[in-house]
Amino acid sequence: MQSNEIAKEFNLKSLLKFALPTVAMMVLLNLYTMVDGIFVTRFIGTNAASSINIIWPFVNLTMGIGIMLATGGTAVVAKKLGENKEKEALSDFTFLSIVGLIISIIIAVFGLIFLEDIALILGATPILLEGACVYGFYWILLTPLTIMKSIFEYFFVTAGRPKLGLLTSVMGGLTNVVLDYLLIVVLEFGIGGASLASVMSELLPCVIGFIFYCNKKNTIHFTRPACHLRTLFKSCSIGFSEMITNVSTGIITFLFNIALLHYAGEDGVAAICIIIYIDALMIGLCLGFTTGVAPVISYNYGSKNLSQIRRLIRYCLTLMGIFSLAAFLLIEAASPLLIGIFVDAGTHVYNIGLIGLRIYALGFVLKGFNTFIAGMFAAFSNGPVSALLSFLKNLALPAAGILLLPSVLELTGIWMAVPTAEAITFIVAVILFFAFSKRYGYSRKAS
Repeated sequence: MQSNEIAKEFNLKSLLKFALPTVAMMVLLNLYTMVDGIFVTRFIGTNAASSINIIWPFVNLTMGIGIMLATGGTAVVAKKLGENKEKEALSDFTFLSIVGLIISIIIAVFGLIFLEDIALILGATPILLEGACVYGFYWILLTPLTIMKSIFEYFFVTAGRPKLGLLTSVMGGLTNVVLDYLLIVVLEFGIGGASLASVMSELLPCVIGFIFYCNKKNTIHFTRPACHLRTLFKSCSIGFSEMITNVSTGIITFLFNIALLHYAGEDGVAAICIIIYIDALMIGLCLGFTTGVAPVISYNYGSKNLSQIRRLIRYCLTLMGIFSLAAFLLIEAASPLLIGIFVDAGTHVYNIGLIGLRIYALGFVLKGFNTFIAGMFAAFSNGPVSALLSFLKNLALPAAGILLLPSVLELTGIWMAVPTAEAITFIVAVILFFAFSKRYGYSRKAS
């Protein structure tokens, strides 16, 4: 069996090097999704982008379940590896993979039966209903690929092979771009082609992951599973914060859609769709780094290496600060270029999106800190605190902002909802960070 890289001592440079493949994997994944959006807006139309945004909350739900099992599972498994409970860790990994497959099949059956009802509940107008249903069909049909891809790629990090996760992400993303061109531009399959291209790009990472985990020489591999409901509950509890992040994205997208349909019509929905594509790059940066370092934190927490934990937290906070500020400045400077990639300058969608992005991006300054601190608590197996921060950051506060701020600031209030939520979450995160510092050993006074 190969030695596990998460057990070694890290400095700032080696930590960044270790996390970089996962960061690149997440950013590239969202970049390819952004390219998908460019194909849709440029070759199908902005109403097609609006249709995608209508059905996207349900897609977020399926992604969220996969990520919940993956992030929670990696925390449980990495901690057990740190405690030298290797046999139990491998059994838990196999069990969680089987659970993920079963859940994905149930979601696919339910989603296909009630697809049109789901689209209508999510706010589809007569103009957008058909497109939303067509786009949703392929995503829902192939839900097992979505969930298993998340589980396999997240566990590459715990297996000490983050570069393999990066490789599968790059291969999947390139497949997506090629299929986008073939199905949308060449064969003119429209919005159905965009959906099919996105989902089929997940097939190759799933196949590679399955082959990898069948090899018993790897640190993480399939073994005889045991039905440990406590492990499932613990994994779901720890990973619930990440599920909240994804499901909340869907709910907030739904609220954005309803509010923008009122204040700016279908063009407003197209504008927020573009902004969400761009925001996904920042989310990928923050979540990728947090995901990359989380197994290292979990391992050292399990092995009670307090000096390493203190160094890791200090390094992570420093890097997240740099990432967040750089991303904010870049987005503010490049807003016209970014919006112009999707739609022509001077159009109604362009004008709405440009103003919206510049206000929305104010939240980027604190997004990195908030994402990392929530992920840090998950790595320490503190699911409730992690879930609380994710709930505030990704659901409760943005929802309150979308519902309340437009009554005072109208359209500007909609764009201010996310920056306001990030600011309030940051205050809560700082309080919790210091409150738990001694318990988890990152306080200098911890023994």
